[in-house]
Amino acid sequence: MNYRFIISKEIFSIPNYAINIHGSLLPKYRGRTPHVWSIINGEKYSGITCHLIDEGVDTGNIIEQVKIEIGNEDTGFSLLKKFQQLYPDLLLRSLKKLEFKQSTNIQNEANASYYGKRTPEMGYIDFYKSSFQVMNFVRAQAAPYPGAYYYLINGKRIVINKLIIEVNNIEIDTIGIIMEKDNNYYVRCEDNILKIIDFEIID
Repeated sequence: MNYRFIISKEIFSIPNYAINIHGSLLPKYRGRTPHVWSIINGEKYSGITCHLIDEGVDTGNIIEQVKIEIGNEDTGFSLLKKFQQLYPDLLLRSLKKLEFKQSTNIQNEANASYYGKRTPEMGYIDFYKSSFQVMNFVRAQAAPYPGAYYYLINGKRIVINKLIIEVNNIEIDTIGIIMEKDNNYYVRCEDNILKIIDFEIID
């Protein structure tokens, strides 16, 4: 469950069944940190899958799945917490299915996608994208994760946990320049001006 390493065949062949619980609706989002990638990509749903371990990465037959809605305020961390509440029941149902020799489902490779691990350096924000894309990118990595980041005019790094679309008449002509006004920070992206409402400035 949330395991970061590939188990060799000589190990997973020892038991009758070797199983893994993965944080996506396989075969989509195989690989690392799938819950974060799903929010970055603007998905409305994610899920958890219990599957048999084979020699591939998250490619084994599916035993059971649970579909989970991604809320508009969900972060990568809050989505993982949703997963954790559902792991026990998913595991028990999967074990019962194996106990009674019920069939498992082969993954459809035509629907497969794979994503690699994320590093803190990958959190740099591209404000030349839409407000929808920027806000998803930020919330996916919000605290207690390392966070999405950018730089102020003075060169200091700002780690951003949440932005909202600014509805008041704030004028910023240039995309990607964070402006301060009345102790608040604003930035223009491709289609809107965003107000930064949860952040940390690092000296």
